[in-house]
Order: sequence, then structure tokens, then C-alpha cells
Amino acid sequence: MAFEIKTITDTWQSVSANRSFVHPSDERALTQSTAKFSQGRVPEPWFGNPRLARIFVLTLNPGHGKADDNHSTATQDFFWSMMDCKADYSDYLSGVSQDGLNWGRRHYGSFLERSMSAICNLRLVAYPSPDKAATGNISAAPADVLPTARLMRDFVHNSLAPAARNGDCLLLVMRSPQAWGFGNPDADSWDNGLFVSRSLRTASITPSSRVGPAIQEWLAKV
Repeated sequence: MAFEIKTITDTWQSVSANRSFVHPSDERALTQSTAKFSQGRVPEPWFGNPRLARIFVLTLNPGHGKADDNHSTATQDFFWSMMDCKADYSDYLSGVSQDGLNWGRRHYGSFLERSMSAICNLRLVAYPSPDKAATGNISAAPADVLPTARLMRDFVHNSLAPAARNGDCLLLVMRSPQAWGFGNPDADSWDNGLFVSRSLRTASITPSSRVGPAIQEWLAKV
């Protein structure tokens, strides 16, 4: 799956290298949209390392807390390094804000230590926002508006979903299944290694969550 992963990782390398806050392919769409993404937040197309992971979690976009407007240089550097698939867990612990650490602990629980190696959260929209309303007209169909969202969705359907159905990886669609192209299910469903969640506000993947046992089983393999 390494070659297919380059489809998304290579796309963001120039943003990391240039220390940019917007992917050049998205600039026009963002300028014309009604979205209100925070200025000065580094894009987060994923949390983790897609080159290493065999467990993938799909959500809509990164959150943006009240204190996130004041990210330190170290925190910004961490997110650019993660975008370039060079950050590890020790970088996360030393580089992100306390709010970022709290988010990781709440979202991952004891799985957090594997979040930079075995588990990768892919975001359809790379730009952080405080809530879905702040994504404006983009929220209805992100892949129809943002080129990077379209690339991410296509990568998931062309590479990850077939691999998951074949049992080669674990793919967990935790938020916005319709925007990701998985319909609007009214119940959770499994297709071998592919999990599609019904629409819920929570996307926790802690050991006690709905997908916790499957993650534990996969972590024993990787």
C-alpha cells in the first residue's frame, strides 16, 4: 500500500516545506467559500503517520479550541513535521499544547501511544474549525469544493476501502460517512476490516469505544 499512500503524502510535502497554512490547490475555493477557518492554524490532513499505519480512522476535519489561536512555534513545527511524516510520539508529547494533549487522551485513551505509528486519523478537510457550522458551504460536499478533499476521498475509496474489505487494514469511518462517500447509514456496519458508523457526535476510538476491541486486535498484529 506504500505506493498508494504517496498519493496523499506527496501532495502535502510542499506545504510542509514552505511552512504554509493553505494548500495552493485549495486557495481559490477557500477564498470563494463561506467557511471561517482559523488563520494561523497549520493544516492537519491527518493525525499520525499514514506511511506506517495499518489502522485508519476517518473524520471530517480537525477541531479548533478556544486556545488554539495562540499555537506556539513548537506546536506549529510539530504539525508541519507530522504532515511530512517525520514526527513521532515523543515529538507529540513535547511539541503540542496542553489542549492538544488533552484532545489526544480523550480521543485515543491508552491507544494514544500508538497514534503516531500504527493508527492514523485521516481528515477529509485539512483545515481546523471550532464546529461544522464554521466550514460553511464546504460542509455539504467537501470533496466537490476542495481539491485536497477530493484527493483524500478518492484515495480512501480506491485504495483503503478495498484493502479493508480484503482484510489488509482496518478502516474506521467515524464521522461524516456521507461526505466521505459511504452513504448515510442508520446503523453501524462491518465489512471485514471496514467499519462505517451511523451518524453520531462522538468519534472516540478509546479501548472502551465501539471500535476499541477491533483496534486492540489489530494492534496485536502490527
